[in-house]
Order: sequence, then C-alpha cells, then structure tokens
Amino acid sequence: MAEQTGEKRERAAAAVEAERLGKRYGQRTALAGVSFQIQKGETVKILGPNGAGKSTLLRLLARLTLPTEGQVRLLGRDGGERREIARLVGYAGHEPPLYRALTAQENLFFYGRMHGLSKRAVQERVAFLLELVGLQDKGGERVGRLSHGTVRRLGVALALLHDPPILLLDEPFGGLDPSSRDQLRRVLSRLPEKTILLSTHDFSEVGRGERVFFLSRGRLCWDGRANGDPRELACLYQEMVRNA
Repeated sequence: MAEQTGEKRERAAAAVEAERLGKRYGQRTALAGVSFQIQKGETVKILGPNGAGKSTLLRLLARLTLPTEGQVRLLGRDGGERREIARLVGYAGHEPPLYRALTAQENLFFYGRMHGLSKRAVQERVAFLLELVGLQDKGGERVGRLSHGTVRRLGVALALLHDPPILLLDEPFGGLDPSSRDQLRRVLSRLPEKTILLSTHDFSEVGRGERVFFLSRGRLCWDGRANGDPRELACLYQEMVRNA
C-alpha cells in the first residue's frame, strides 16, 4: 500500500522543487534562498560565470552535499530518503568517477552492478548507452587513454546507466571540441522523457524557447524563456545581475 502511495505521489508531483535552498561554507555563501519548480520532461539551462553557484546547486539537488537551509523535493520525495534520491537522479560532474585502469565497458559494467542490475541487463544497457553517446568503438579502451571529450561523454552514459528520470549535468560542454559538442547535443535531444538541468557559462548553448536560470553570486536572479539570440541573452543577464 505504501509503494502505491509513493508511485501516485511521483506521478502527481513536479520533478524538481527547491524551497529557499542555501549553502554556506564557513563565512562564504555559495547559494542563498533559491526557490523554483521544474516539471517532468522539462529542460532547464543554468547560466552564470564561475563561482555563481551552478555546481553547488546541482550537487545539492543530487544529495552530494547537504543544504545549510531550505529543502529539495524530487518527484515529491524529500532529501531524507537517500536510497530513493539515488534511484531518481543521474549526475555528471566535471570529473566523472571512472577508473582509469579499466575500459569504458568495464567501468559501466561495474557501476551497473552496483546499481543492482542483473548481468544481462547491464550488458544490454552498456551496449545501448555506448551507442547513444557515440562511443561504441571506444568500449574496449582504457579510460586513462581516452580524450577529455570522450571521458565527458562517458560520464553522461554513466549518469544514465540506471535510467533515472532526472538528469543533472554540470558544464557537460566544457572543454569539448565542436564535434563532441554536436554529439552531446544529439544525445540530449534523444531524451525527451527526462527532466534535465544543465549548467553552462556559454550563452550559445541555449536554444530558442528553452527555460533558463540566471545565477549570480549564489542567487537566482532570473527564471524565464530564451529568445534564441545568445547576444541578447548575455545582455539580459548583465541587466538582471545589476538589478538583483
């Protein structure tokens, strides 16, 4: 009965909710009073320079660090239910937790088993994800020999391994060459059922009509839709920061 209630709660709830979310490190405020609601299947681009609070926000949502104040709910579940949060979220940070001495396939297989997937399910999932991110020909190579862009794409595959409904990507386009960027854009376009929060400092990565958060000095200073012009978006950001 409790499981049925939980399933109903997930169907009815927003995918991601933050209520006055804040994080301090000693005297330094990394995030302050951030509140928002994101619906299922929605993609949000989080824009701001280094130090704006983008990584902190994503790490709080992924439960990789705890808030100093405020609350997070994922599909109606609060941050206290750690096992459920791990099931709901896939996170790809700047440095994916991959073992350099293992191959791409071995890394994904190891983590798949850690997620509780059967050997057959892991094999099928790994093959699917390597093809999805365009690395089907790199599966047998050791991670330590892969390029930075290849490792970042492999990190996205790792985040998707347990098929989570929510995907949190911290600067996934950072340091990628144009070909790798295009490949990653195609990957994300093939995930319409996922709720995606993606941080970037590059205004050109925002498409027309996409929802955007502007972060500055740990504060959410704008939540709106982009018109598709990176230059106008950059000007709007500067205006919002001045008025925040």
